[in-house]
Amino acid sequence: MTIEIQLLATATAVAPSAPEMRKRLTQECRRYGNCDEPTHWDALVLALEQRPLELPEMDPGDACQDPLIRSVEGYDFEVIGQGPVYSLFYLLIIRADKSLNAYEQDGWHWNKVVWARDPQYTGPIVIRGRQLDGPATLRFQWIKEGDPAPELAHSSLHVPPYSPGISRLTDGSGRWEEMMTWVVVRAPGCYSVQIDGTDFSTIIVFRVH
Repeated sequence: MTIEIQLLATATAVAPSAPEMRKRLTQECRRYGNCDEPTHWDALVLALEQRPLELPEMDPGDACQDPLIRSVEGYDFEVIGQGPVYSLFYLLIIRADKSLNAYEQDGWHWNKVVWARDPQYTGPIVIRGRQLDGPATLRFQWIKEGDPAPELAHSSLHVPPYSPGISRLTDGSGRWEEMMTWVVVRAPGCYSVQIDGTDFSTIIVFRVH
C-alpha cells in the first residue's frame, strides 16, 4: 500500500519542553474537542515523548518489512501491530487524491489513517516515527473539518487518556476507540512508527513509494 511522493528530506524533530507541551495539549483539546483540559496527563505525555525511539536498523540494500495484517479478538476490522494500540493501515492510500482519502499540499502528502485502542488500555498515547532507509521524518495531525494544514502537523501524535464522556469515534460497541488522523510524508522509503503508552512500547514498519 503506497503513495507517490516527491523526494524531499525533513529535519530531525526535538522533543518539546514542559511549557510547550502543556500549551500544545491545551490548544489541541480546545481545537479538536477530543479531551479534557490537560491537568495531570500532560506530564505523562512529556515522559512518553522523552523515551528514545528504538526503531529497526536497516543496512543498504535491505528490503522493507511488510506489516503483518491480522485480526484481534473483540474488534471487527483487521489491524496492524502488536497492541494495545493498532493501526488500520489499509487507509494508507495509493496516490495523492482527495477522492481516495489522500491530499497533497506544498510537497507534503497526507493520508488518512485510523488508530484503534484496545479497551484494556485507557492511558495516554504518543505516536512518533521516521524513515528507516533515509533522513525523512513523519508528521501527524488530528482530522477535523476542512483540509489538512501544515502548521497543525507535528512530529508526534498525542492521544489523550480514554474518556467515555468525550466524543471520539468508537467501533459501535462503545469499547474500542478509533482515532482518525493524517499521517504526513514527503519522501519515499521504508518507515516505522513507535507507539508508546505508560506500560508498553511497540513498533509498526511500512513502505511509502
